[in-house]
Amino acid sequence: MTAFQTVQSHPASVDAYIRHGWSLVPIPPNTKGPRTPGWNFRENALQSQADLSSGFGIGLAHAYSGTMALDIDNWIIAASLLDQHGIDLQSLYNAPDAVVINSGKPGHGKLLYAMPFGAALPSKKIIHSGITIYELRCATAGGLTVQDVLPPSIHPETRQPYHWAGSGHWTRLPIIPQALLDLWNAMLSQDKERTISTEGAVDASWDEIRSALEHISPDVSRDEWINVGMALHWAGTQTDQLDQALQLWDEWSMPSASTPLGAASSVSGTVLKPTRRLRSKSERCFILPSSTDGSDPCPMRPSCSARSRCQLWNRWTWWTACALSRPR
Repeated sequence: MTAFQTVQSHPASVDAYIRHGWSLVPIPPNTKGPRTPGWNFRENALQSQADLSSGFGIGLAHAYSGTMALDIDNWIIAASLLDQHGIDLQSLYNAPDAVVINSGKPGHGKLLYAMPFGAALPSKKIIHSGITIYELRCATAGGLTVQDVLPPSIHPETRQPYHWAGSGHWTRLPIIPQALLDLWNAMLSQDKERTISTEGAVDASWDEIRSALEHISPDVSRDEWINVGMALHWAGTQTDQLDQALQLWDEWSMPSASTPLGAASSVSGTVLKPTRRLRSKSERCFILPSSTDGSDPCPMRPSCSARSRCQLWNRWTWWTACALSRPR
């Protein structure tokens, strides 16, 4: 990955971004994003510098700004995967109008583009062997916005400010390359295919499941939280996309202000602390122990006899149809 020199200093005030037509959200100190309920509603965007609390950073609300980000988390693999679709990642960075946000983390990078005609596509995360490689970031499945941190906010890990880089200027974003837009649309179309059996009259798609999760609060009991994971594991098993299922469970859990109750659980031999953010570093499966005495089969295995006891297992058609959560 080529190192880029900062070519444009950040504005002295967030008002410059707002005057440019960008919608901004406040970023709490030592974080990469807000978690306050409703933060991604258009009406909650910053109106001026005076609305920003001391010490807070700022994030670009893509869906309300006509923008998107190609967010690279693993340069080598991302370059290889994109090359398979005729997209040269290094050439995108070397373009004379490239606008880059530099976090200072090796192997990471972020290109900003303008969306054509103000389009706001659902974000898409590309996962390889359980690791996020790159993301196409703009909106949620429900039409709300996602955000990316802007300079001069402080990166929570490097403790250094984000910088503008690339040969372009943030006030003149290039339009997203057609090849990248075509790839994005193709992946979204694939997610809309109903390939997940619900044992009902209508099968489900990943797109419908993602939309349904947006209407279910992650601040539920531990049992309900586990049940969502069971259902996602079943979907991932059917489609051979366990990585996507686990990532979706993790993303849905992130805004939660609470943690699951009870003792720590074991996932594929890796001890998990009782936290909403569940990650398996070994087999990357949602395999939880059955009961403390080992009497019951593991409820996370799709072939086990505990399957019938999953509260969401027999509610797939209902879940994807009305996207509401209610007691059984």
